[in-house]
Amino acid sequence: MTKDFNSKVSANVPCDALRALYGILDKEEIPYNAYVHKADKGFRLVTICADAKDIPHFTEVLNNHQL
Repeated sequence: MTKDFNSKVSANVPCDALRALYGILDKEEIPYNAYVHKADKGFRLVTICADAKDIPHFTEVLNNHQL
């Protein structure tokens, strides 16, 4: 079942960084939904939906996995 979240954060992530990002998100204990869409060549737009209080955490996760 998918939970409705009230906030989201997005970032363009290089394709070669997705595996590392997936590894981090697989271990995540904070509830979230993640969506990945094709963006520019070699990049994917990753959107993470979560509760507003958790957005700063996921913003840091996304920023730390961009090259």
